[in-house]
Amino acid sequence: MRTQPKKIGFIGPGLMGKGMAKNLIRAEFPLIVYFHRNRKPVQELVNMGAEETDDLTVIAEKSQVVIMVLPGSTEVEEVILGEKRFIDSIKPGTILIDSSTSYPASTKKIAAEIEQRGAYMLDAPLTKGPKEAEEGRLNIMVGGDKTIYQQCLDLFKAMAENIFYVGPLGSGHTIKLINNFLGMANLAAICQILTLAAKQGVDMKSIWDVVSVSGGNSATFQSKSPQILNRTFELTFKLATARKDIWYVEKLSREAEVPLPIADATLQMLDMAKGLGYGDKDISSLVRVWENFAGVEVKI
Repeated sequence: MRTQPKKIGFIGPGLMGKGMAKNLIRAEFPLIVYFHRNRKPVQELVNMGAEETDDLTVIAEKSQVVIMVLPGSTEVEEVILGEKRFIDSIKPGTILIDSSTSYPASTKKIAAEIEQRGAYMLDAPLTKGPKEAEEGRLNIMVGGDKTIYQQCLDLFKAMAENIFYVGPLGSGHTIKLINNFLGMANLAAICQILTLAAKQGVDMKSIWDVVSVSGGNSATFQSKSPQILNRTFELTFKLATARKDIWYVEKLSREAEVPLPIADATLQMLDMAKGLGYGDKDISSLVRVWENFAGVEVKI
């Protein structure tokens, strides 16, 4: 028999957060959600039984666990340490979970401040997309004190099918950045080579068929190539957000003095795409940079 479920404060019910919050409600966790500039996801959660507030003090007072799903460390620091000063209201014993894709050094800085208030922090970033978030099939990698992690397993299980405890605080965000780098470097290569194939007049259906059963196949190829080839470009991950993540990887590599020339090249591609106006589009729109150079359109 499960003990009384924890009261969850939720900050960031956006593209990924909305589905996560829905699954917490379905699992009968009392939820209080912080207002979002997009009313639609908040209203959906309120209709399911969530409480809404535009006051972070109320989130702090009513929540045992606070989950944040924000774009990155800039936004997380603004909420916790910046003008909004959530840290001034946090209660001893509260567990703060950052499921954003954040910079590990920033996470550790916030945690040091949080711990001085007698509270705890876990970094618990995500992989997969909005569809899996709605279905409760995310992957979550958690860094932080293992005892605190175990206290939160019930709510992680409500949102994810694969949950990994990956080590001390900051480990989750480090592994998430590594994973995102591998995916984006792969996508950068896919966008370039599909454009070359189109320029050469190769049948794109044949490219799909051959690569899908060969060494060039990957999860990224399977998920993003159909969007490119069918010209759908459905928004699952903003290009500007991906650019931020690769910039974090670049910072990590310089701090560790480990050169990552592929990361350098990937970041340059993302800079070009953002400069051309694709920042708010899906990462599959990266192909349009190379299409502009080649004067072709990649499609079946």
